[in-house]
Amino acid sequence: MKKILTGLLVIFISNGYLAQEGIDKSEPGALSTDRPVQSETPFTVPKRHLQFEMGVNYEQGNEHAYNLNTAPNLLIKYGLTERLELRMTNNYINLENRNKSFIDGSDSNHTISGVDDPLFGLKYKLVGAGGGNTNAVVSLSSKVNAWGAEEFEQINTNLLLRATMARSFTDSWYAIVGLEYGFYDGIDDQIFYVVQTGYSFSFGLTALIEYYGYSSISEVKDAVNGALVYLINDRHQVDLSGGVGIDDNFYSHYFSLGYSFRLGL
Repeated sequence: MKKILTGLLVIFISNGYLAQEGIDKSEPGALSTDRPVQSETPFTVPKRHLQFEMGVNYEQGNEHAYNLNTAPNLLIKYGLTERLELRMTNNYINLENRNKSFIDGSDSNHTISGVDDPLFGLKYKLVGAGGGNTNAVVSLSSKVNAWGAEEFEQINTNLLLRATMARSFTDSWYAIVGLEYGFYDGIDDQIFYVVQTGYSFSFGLTALIEYYGYSSISEVKDAVNGALVYLINDRHQVDLSGGVGIDDNFYSHYFSLGYSFRLGL
């Protein structure tokens, strides 16, 4: 799967889309979010705009090993320039372990709750012109030990490096591919991969499906997600999503409901 995704990225680039003209400086278009699934939007937030992406998640482990509630999960993004955005992710987590520890795999049966440490990052638009049909972005993020609960400090995210490319085949149909390398303390480094395709209807509804997973030296975990996203207007959006894990060492299923909006400053 990783080789296939790498090939897709190379094909998108080699078709000459990197030669597109610069960023469209016209009025900001419709809201584009990283919610509700694992792939990131191939766009950045417009300059001097502040965007909030919020949701509630419920995830259950295989064989009821754990229940994970994230309410809320929050992503805040600010457009520093037409190409560059500043990002912060933060969550309130309630984790009920039933069979084994979510952190280290040891036998346990307890519940921990609290706010995790924030993940700060930058996202840069490489490709994407007004009227162009291909967009590409790169992002890097790192977790900062700040206000997070002590229970969630066992695993530190040192650095996440991600590349995302998307192509619109028609006015309604698109595809996204992404690759990410994660450097961690406490667990093996991981490669994240994702393929998404979706269809946008004329009345503001988009239906999408994606395949994604994580690969490390010790294990591979894959899952399939689907979502419905409704654009209320250019600045407000709601979403509903769910997914199932393919491998026994991943989650069993999850559901999520979200709301996002953007403000001009």
